[in-house]
Amino acid sequence: MGIEELKGKNASYDFERREFHSHPTSIPLATNFAHDIAEITQGEGDVEHIQVKSLSLQVGGVRQMTKLETISASWVICDSWAGMAGTVSLAIAQGGPVTLVYGPILTLILIGACALTLAELASVYPTAGGQYHWTSILAPKSMNRALSYCCGMTNVFSWIAICTGIAIIPAQLIVGIALFYNPDYTPQAWHYFLIYQAINGLVLLYNILLLKRSLWIHDVAFFATLASFFVITITCLARSSSNYQPSINVWGTFINDSGWSSGGVAFLTGLVTPNYMYAGIDGALHLAEECQNASTVVPRALMSTLLIGFISSFTFMVAMLYCTSDLNAVVTSATGVPIFEMWYQATRSSVAATVFVVLLCCAAVFALIGAQQTASRLTWSLARDRAIVGSKWLSRIHPMFEVPVWGLIFNFVIMFIIGCIYLGSSSAFNAFIGSGLVLQHISYAIPAVLLMYRKRSEIWLPRDRAFRLPSVVGWSVNAITIGFAILVLIFYDLPTVLPVTGSNMNLHQNDPDVIDGYVDRLFDKALIPVPGSIHRWLAPLNSQTRMLMSHFSEQVAPVMVVLDHVSNGYRDILLPLACEDELLQRAVGVVAAQHLALNNPFYQSVADRGRAALISRLCRDSTSPDRVFNTSTWATLIVLLVGETITGSSEYGHLLRTLMCLVQNADQIAPSSARRFLSQQTHMFEFLGQPLLSENQGVNVLSFPLEHYLDWTYYDLPSDSEHSHILHLSRMAFIKASGVYLGRVASDRDQWQLLESLKQLVSQIEPNQMGSHALVWVCFIAAADSTDPEHRIFFVDRMKRIFAKIKFQNISAGIQALPAIWSQQGSSRWTKNLSQLAPTLIM
Repeated sequence: MGIEELKGKNASYDFERREFHSHPTSIPLATNFAHDIAEITQGEGDVEHIQVKSLSLQVGGVRQMTKLETISASWVICDSWAGMAGTVSLAIAQGGPVTLVYGPILTLILIGACALTLAELASVYPTAGGQYHWTSILAPKSMNRALSYCCGMTNVFSWIAICTGIAIIPAQLIVGIALFYNPDYTPQAWHYFLIYQAINGLVLLYNILLLKRSLWIHDVAFFATLASFFVITITCLARSSSNYQPSINVWGTFINDSGWSSGGVAFLTGLVTPNYMYAGIDGALHLAEECQNASTVVPRALMSTLLIGFISSFTFMVAMLYCTSDLNAVVTSATGVPIFEMWYQATRSSVAATVFVVLLCCAAVFALIGAQQTASRLTWSLARDRAIVGSKWLSRIHPMFEVPVWGLIFNFVIMFIIGCIYLGSSSAFNAFIGSGLVLQHISYAIPAVLLMYRKRSEIWLPRDRAFRLPSVVGWSVNAITIGFAILVLIFYDLPTVLPVTGSNMNLHQNDPDVIDGYVDRLFDKALIPVPGSIHRWLAPLNSQTRMLMSHFSEQVAPVMVVLDHVSNGYRDILLPLACEDELLQRAVGVVAAQHLALNNPFYQSVADRGRAALISRLCRDSTSPDRVFNTSTWATLIVLLVGETITGSSEYGHLLRTLMCLVQNADQIAPSSARRFLSQQTHMFEFLGQPLLSENQGVNVLSFPLEHYLDWTYYDLPSDSEHSHILHLSRMAFIKASGVYLGRVASDRDQWQLLESLKQLVSQIEPNQMGSHALVWVCFIAAADSTDPEHRIFFVDRMKRIFAKIKFQNISAGIQALPAIWSQQGSSRWTKNLSQLAPTLIM
């Protein structure tokens, strides 16, 4: 076929619109069209004046979608602000506010280049196949079939992954609401599975039976999601107006809790969150054959989605950062829905936060309707070109419903199977849905490479196309599209945290394991060996929780009692309770993480976030009368105070005051071994902690009959046993140390004789003897009041020996505070200023 013959009636050679009024299965579109192009360009000297103005296909002879409906469908699939809201936790750990604020700007530039590349090609070749049709057209004849097939299958699987990722979001949100209002509820994998499959199935039925009769649903969704954005943003800003975060926290704070030493790597892997603003931005391409004037409307849909998405997402994220007071609590939210915690902090209203989550859930359902529709059109297009198994059925348009029913069902079945994977491994499920972004950018890059290979010639991009970029801009955006695909392929496949295991690679958006707590999720990635001595009541728990509880049992619990092998309520009472109580279980996990962080700083951020989330949870529960004080909250406060001794935190005062306030209601709790143990531990923290908080509180507690507060030093042992003797010596040491404190409050006289007596008493307990670690408070009080260098050396040495053995940071903090205390001797009472000089729970 010669060039003159092909020109025919139109000198510029317009490929006329091809109408398909019946089943198009017999026409391999991409192959035929590429063949026509190949015939035109056989003579290299004649190709310059051939112009391909447009190719347009129509389904069933009727294009039903209007311009607004096409733009709306394109927007609803991305729903950019909602996409960021659903994946915010990853970015907080991978750069924090810097990623959330500047990430969308960078993403606008990078994906903007991709969108411009797609828009320019769509204005010339507006087909449902999109990228793979363009690949067939632009690729050399020798490889166009293979390349277009690879591109098409890559694009199909990216869309199935996107649909799957959207479908799991309502399940996560619904379960999150249940957890918010019922913290005792323990979600199971099958709960998510059933909700996921139900929503997936309902949307399938809607797309088959009702979509063609209600295309206005996209318009409704467009305005509803934008209205939700305005309502949520304005409400959060208004409710937080008196408590905005400093601008430096929003615009200048970089957080790297990923384990990567390079902040740049952390930022680039964290770009996954802002990238989800535009997941599925090519949706309009695959609806091209259903909309009117596709060569103009599709590029406009891409551009409007790009701009509206950036404006809404950037505004939303900046507003949320100004309204969020505790980012740690966000990522460790017990609901497993970080944005829920953000909205709760911003509005200080559980009702408002819940309404916002429901709106987000509706947005996800709207997005799934559009995503299923788009994915089915892409599947249908591949089947029409005989590029997929079962093309005979998949390429059919149902005569009554006017949709590719078998294409919809085919995608649904794959999504159903992927959902079944969730029952076995949420990590495998997340790996699949997370691959959508990577595959999508590969499908963008392939036609961009080929367009540059064709030197952006007017043969392939006619001069009078509907959407035309200046030459320099065109070359630039094509190059950026390719470069960004390479960046995505590399950095989105890197692990989000170090060290690396099979379950922490970066192919996920919202890991549902976060429902079990951020601590559990990251410990799953750490692969800490589980000690062999697992108690019988730990067996039913998962391996991560078993490891944490076992570590607490073997490394933390022995330090918190005087005689470990005789009786240990932390191990024998609290841990069995933790197996049944979710709040206490989290507290044990956090404290175990705090202890592990002493040797591995990687766990420090995990522990900090877990602690913040628990305190936030306790504050929220304080508004509910039935949760203000019970065995669970009592035990949790005790365990958290244990954590304060491990870390040497200066923030123990709030927890201790809360405990002393709530324990006044202890009579409401029925007598039991748990109540008895918790009462004893409360007495211990009151006795040892109040003198450190203030002088008045110290006098009050130490002036009270000490047998009341020292009940935690009594064990049911024979009176003549060695352990009973150690306990007696310990009680006498505490009594004498109390006398030192009260004596200093009462006068400025030197207490050398009392301190010498205390030294002789402590000397009777060898440093390596069982129970010696309980004398930290005694040694600190004695050292603080000592003026004799010999006394100071003795008591400080005892503290150093205990610290070398147990490594609790409160001991180190106490030792470091002593020089400042000694410097005030003679000028003021150290007991008066102790909370400033040693703001640590030293015990």
